[in-house]
Amino acid sequence: MSSLVTVEADENDLPAIVDLLTELSSTLEQSPSLDQQQLIANCLSLLHNPYAFILLAKDGGNTVGLINYSTRRTALHPRPSALIDEIIVAEDHRGKGIGSSLLSAAIDKCRQLGCCEIEVSTEMGNEAAKALFQASGFTGDSVLFEMDL
Repeated sequence: MSSLVTVEADENDLPAIVDLLTELSSTLEQSPSLDQQQLIANCLSLLHNPYAFILLAKDGGNTVGLINYSTRRTALHPRPSALIDEIIVAEDHRGKGIGSSLLSAAIDKCRQLGCCEIEVSTEMGNEAAKALFQASGFTGDSVLFEMDL
């Protein structure tokens, strides 16, 4: 894994981003149907948002993982808070430390941005994700509720 690098995504990376997000969607307990054009529009919006970040793990020239997160101000926190929305490593590259590298890069960037915390959620049954987050220093001290609209 000596050729692994983590870089900020740009518009040229959209095909690889869409492929990874499609792979992620297929693993979810409630897999949404994806509209490829909407997915591209969403990603373009994130790439042009100064408070949103998509970092890619590249092995050689191949994109093998991504992490998407954003920062925001809250009423109670003295500094920005970060929220990880998606993290995915291509199935044939899992178990090689890529997820940990992406998470570490995001944590470093959030520290540079002055964030006071990072939040992340995962499905209850996603033991691999829970283990990754716990190994990276996250604690499971809250419950996430959501409502589809």
